Amino acid sequence: ELTKICEDILKTDEPEEFEGIKAPIMEEYVQGIAELTDAHPVIIYSTALASIGAQAQTRLVIQKGTYYVRLYPNIWALSVAESGTYKTTALNSGAAPLVKREKDIIDEIVEHSTSIDRLISDGVEENDPDLEIYRNRLEEAESKRRRLPDKSSWEACLDRIEKCGGGIWLLSEFGAWLSGLERTYNQGFKQTITELYDVPDTYEESTRTYGTRILAKPFISISGVSTIQFLSGLLSKEDASTGFLARFLLFRPPAKNTVPDALPETTRKEEDLESYNLLQEIYRQLSYMTVPLEYKLSAPAKKLFNEYHRSMYDRFYKMNDDERFWMEPFIKRLGPSALKIAMVSQFLIQSDQDVIDEHAMMSGISLVSYSEICTRFLFRRELGESQFQRKARCVKEYIAKRGGFVKKGQLHASHILGGGTKEYTNMCESLVARGEILIETIDGKWRPNSKITLVDTKG
Repeated sequence: ELTKICEDILKTDEPEEFEGIKAPIMEEYVQGIAELTDAHPVIIYSTALASIGAQAQTRLVIQKGTYYVRLYPNIWALSVAESGTYKTTALNSGAAPLVKREKDIIDEIVEHSTSIDRLISDGVEENDPDLEIYRNRLEEAESKRRRLPDKSSWEACLDRIEKCGGGIWLLSEFGAWLSGLERTYNQGFKQTITELYDVPDTYEESTRTYGTRILAKPFISISGVSTIQFLSGLLSKEDASTGFLARFLLFRPPAKNTVPDALPETTRKEEDLESYNLLQEIYRQLSYMTVPLEYKLSAPAKKLFNEYHRSMYDRFYKMNDDERFWMEPFIKRLGPSALKIAMVSQFLIQSDQDVIDEHAMMSGISLVSYSEICTRFLFRRELGESQFQRKARCVKEYIAKRGGFVKKGQLHASHILGGGTKEYTNMCESLVARGEILIETIDGKWRPNSKITLVDTKG
């Protein structure tokens, strides 16, 4: 009986590792990086897609008419995984070609800025031809940047977007970034970037000097990672209904329960992969484009998308009322996200073709279908829990993993709740009152050696 109780508590329906369809070059890159780093493939993959989309900006587009609204490849992805699962490594590796380009551009900016400072210190006139040349080169270099600053004020971010048209936030501490969105100097930031998700033709923003500036088609992609512990205190079911969180593709790769290697088994790096160099060429092609590539859907791709759309809503209407409440904002955006991924995938498959084929469409459908599974899991279990529910689950899972019973002192020493003795005592009292555990009394009191046993609450 106790074995069955433990099995029920530990039965989570946790999503498997993502193994969906990708563009061939992306399949090779993700597999190669995962083998080098042991990082989660879906974090590498989603970051790589978002980074390529950021390089493209508005050069890839599905016009209104092909879909209900105009779509650009701005992809927002948030991966939730446990500590020690190489989240930051996966993020950096997925964006490695973009980060390398960014470093080269920064070197170029420093070089031009140094030349300008030298000329000014030499006392040249403002209209000096050499000074004008270096200023033009500096402006051109700044327009090539694609990485947005993640530890700056909104004003600084606007400065960057104004110069380069936008880019991507690579957020290794998404929770910390999120908690900073509503600081005094960033008031309204979350609402603003939510509005910019649709890449409006123009966006007018007030400046610190009480003037305004107008941004043309500001483009923002986001790829972030976080632990559930950090995120659960900042996000809730209500955040889904506001629209900010629902713009993200949420991923919850499975926990890795293996012991990581103490030292790397190879000296190879991302740059040694053939697929890395091929992706560098993709970035170069996108940077040289002057005319947007306007995508249509092939007949087979249309059929696939329509079938996916119907099946997605069939699943949605079979959910209970509570699930439908927090899934509805996500469901409405999964289809457009599939098309955005298909755009990027088609460019990776055949960069001169403006028709999205079956393979590219399936690449989009595969990833958003996985996100749907992860989103339902997260809200049904982790993001949808109150702080008390999450802590109660952690305690019961800890006991279940040890056969259904532990000593009280053993639970206190586990540090699974992160608090002191009082927090564990209060949680035990609550679970006893709810009839979910039994605690042995010794001489009329709970002692460190008191046995805690799980109880079947399902009758």
